[in-house]
Amino acid sequence: MDIDPDPVVGDAFGAALLAQLDEGGSAGVHVIERDDGYVLADSTDLYFAEVGDVFPVEVSAAERARGRVLDIGTGAGRFALELQKRGHDVVALDVSAGCLEVCRRLGVEQRFSGTIFDLAAQNPEPFDTFLLMGHNLGLFSNPVTAPLFF
Repeated sequence: MDIDPDPVVGDAFGAALLAQLDEGGSAGVHVIERDDGYVLADSTDLYFAEVGDVFPVEVSAAERARGRVLDIGTGAGRFALELQKRGHDVVALDVSAGCLEVCRRLGVEQRFSGTIFDLAAQNPEPFDTFLLMGHNLGLFSNPVTAPLFF
């Protein structure tokens, strides 16, 4: 796999997911870097895997979803798609235009571009389940803003 030494400015994660969708294989690569020093560079393959094929706990999370679901930081939308197939009313939320384009192309029916606060400002119908998979707890920013998130 050839890795471009110059980082993508802007929607790097969305660009990596679009590359994976368009080119297949391991075309998409992403890097996760947290404030605590944890760094992970990996293929975007797992974002397109079936729910439960990567981490068994995902099956439990999907089974516990109830009613209307907000998939926060949806990425490629694999959980939104799975829950949509199970008959849930699902909204896939992400700030990445590239991620939401992947979701659209894969068949996620309801997508919202923006933050949880942007969505709240739209006064949506209530959600019964909030889903944050992967590294999405970082979206809380800090312990002070975490309660405001919900």
